[in-house]
Amino acid sequence: MMNTIGLALISLISLNSVSGHMEVRSPPPRDSKFNKNTQTQNINYNLLAPVDKYGCNQFTQTAPVATYKAGGSIQFSFAGTATHNGGSCQFGLSYDGQNFITLKDVIGDCLIGAESYDVPIPKDAPNGNAIAGWFWINKTGNREFYMNCIDIAIEGGSDKKELSGRSISIANIEGRTTIPEGEGGISQTEDLYNSAKTITITQGGSSYPTKVDPKDNKQAEDKKEYQTVAPTTTQAPKPTQTATQAPKPKPTSTNNGSYNPRDKPLVEPMMCDNGPPFCEDDVTLSQCSENKVFRIFCDENTHCVKSGDNLNCLPLSYH
Repeated sequence: MMNTIGLALISLISLNSVSGHMEVRSPPPRDSKFNKNTQTQNINYNLLAPVDKYGCNQFTQTAPVATYKAGGSIQFSFAGTATHNGGSCQFGLSYDGQNFITLKDVIGDCLIGAESYDVPIPKDAPNGNAIAGWFWINKTGNREFYMNCIDIAIEGGSDKKELSGRSISIANIEGRTTIPEGEGGISQTEDLYNSAKTITITQGGSSYPTKVDPKDNKQAEDKKEYQTVAPTTTQAPKPTQTATQAPKPKPTSTNNGSYNPRDKPLVEPMMCDNGPPFCEDDVTLSQCSENKVFRIFCDENTHCVKSGDNLNCLPLSYH
């Protein structure tokens, strides 16, 4: 039986005044509360925040969370509520956590055009342990860059060690280009994606091929030991008016909650408006009080449910 405690927990509040909060839920990333392979001391309860530097080495590597067939796909789903009116994102594959080839582009409506994404794995992807990545440039709000790294294994692919494709693109962090807000930013992001270099990733490391025109993959095609991967692209429909930000939940009462004792309440300073608690996402009970954000996280077999005046972590079968 789960313990019940008095809950003083967040309203991430005015989403305009707080950093956006989104993360990959499945397959679970490094440092994620959703990842059974993450040791308790390595759980990052703020993994859904933007990063200020690039690279998977800022997260703790784990054993692969899943094994995928080359030529198949990975289905990505997400947790969080602040989608920043979409933006553009990429899904990639790496063997060193630094150099990623692009597997799929989503232009303009990432996180608002679909609840999940099927990302193809190249048929000739090298077998063995690999890293899948998600990279997001938000449309509105502070200019930010988000990334999650997922340890996976690939089987049924190539025993050769190399694979070539277009590099993922990085923006809005120190030393990288800054993408502006709005439709102009969407256009610039698409240009950034399309102009990325072709790279070769290998088990044991990755390197840029010499003098490769990103619009001409002949060098990659001439090298028989690896395949050039053409990423899939999802293009957002052209909007007829500026999209409005998804409304935040508006609970109206003080609540009690149940939680897994493994997940200790997280408290962090943050400029935010005081408000009653609510389900930040389906596993997070949250509230803002006196410029502090409080969060409690549900057990993996439960989810956050508001019932009357209560917030509880209840079994997944309860709706």
